[in-house]
Amino acid sequence: MKMYLKAVLAGLFILQSFVAVAQNRSAGQEVLIIINGEPATEKELQAITEREPYEIQYLSPQKAQALYGPAGAKGAMLLTTTPVRKANKPLVILNGKPVPADSLKQLPFKKIDVLRGRQAINLYGPAGKDGVLLVEAEAEKTDVWLEIVNKKGRPVKGAQLLDKDGNVLGTTNKCGLALLENFTRGNSVTVKSKRYQTLQLDISDRKQKIILSK
Repeated sequence: MKMYLKAVLAGLFILQSFVAVAQNRSAGQEVLIIINGEPATEKELQAITEREPYEIQYLSPQKAQALYGPAGAKGAMLLTTTPVRKANKPLVILNGKPVPADSLKQLPFKKIDVLRGRQAINLYGPAGKDGVLLVEAEAEKTDVWLEIVNKKGRPVKGAQLLDKDGNVLGTTNKCGLALLENFTRGNSVTVKSKRYQTLQLDISDRKQKIILSK
């Protein structure tokens, strides 16, 4: 009820402000317009009110002159834009690993826990300031295409892809491509090649490009 009353009073105050300005306009008087502390034109005022949230206040000629001198002789309209608050972006931990929030789409979840405030920051540092989502999901198995290239973008032929136990999952063809069938997304793969450094990384996408260095 209190919030409703405040909203009604705020609406009446804004209406009174516009009425006062309209009366001065109709009498041929110039009301001083101040937007975010700076003098502005009526055109600038209209542009602001059409596209941004704002708060508005009307000052009587007496108060306006005290603040702005002769320029406020006919009163002043003070408009302050209110920035739209950005939505919080909680840290997402999927099966123990940080992931982008987008990667949660179409995943079958087992469990989701939410950490907030000091607990989230204590466990995950500044990254947890907006909260943490701890997600346990069923492992998704799918066919994954990997493209292995060097720093010049040339395909790496004959590179072996190994699982964590050292089993060979696949070998790249002359185009640097390898297909991992029925692969569990999120698992790690070790890439071995005679001419390039061994690389270990997690595979999260169905098509992933991997760059090897010498």
